[in-house]
Amino acid sequence: MEENKLQDRFEWLKIEIAYQEKRSNELRWIITNETIKDKENETVFSRSVLRHPGVAAVAAINDKKEILLIEQFRYTFKTNMWEIPTGTLHGELKDGQVIAIEAPEITAARELSEEAGFCAKDFVLAQSFCVMPGTSDGYVYLFLAFGLSPKVAEKDIGEVVTKVKFFPIDQALAMINRGEIFDAKTIIGIYAAKNYLEKHSKLNV
Repeated sequence: MEENKLQDRFEWLKIEIAYQEKRSNELRWIITNETIKDKENETVFSRSVLRHPGVAAVAAINDKKEILLIEQFRYTFKTNMWEIPTGTLHGELKDGQVIAIEAPEITAARELSEEAGFCAKDFVLAQSFCVMPGTSDGYVYLFLAFGLSPKVAEKDIGEVVTKVKFFPIDQALAMINRGEIFDAKTIIGIYAAKNYLEKHSKLNV
């Protein structure tokens, strides 16, 4: 109830699309300039927002209870980064927002194949979360994947994966502590894999 009251306090007066990111005619996200009225204080202000359909991230675990990581070049940071496979959901434009038009599980399977060269028998949604709520409405859907087997698909243009490797969970945690892994979704994915393996190890004792 309180949350609804807070939402009712604000009125969107105008939403202008400043930029649309497209690849091969696929809409990936938009940047908007939004004019908002705070009805309680009678003030008007503007925000730039990255409207995003969300991404699916995959913490894939093999039979040895190791987690799969990929090393890829990130243009934003101009460096290689260790990450779990991740990709953007297909979206479409609706009322000034980008709406996902595919299930996160579909994206997870596609990205695991494209970026890491594997398919999985089972995907389990571990959790979903936002990363930059002050600037974007994009969600991360984090999956655990099991029953892995090789399956290579064509990578996106501009995507440069330099290594694909399985790591023991303890080693991946040590890489976080040393600052070698500093991507938020990957850190959360490693801890989700750790928690899952610990929980199921206790159940099987």
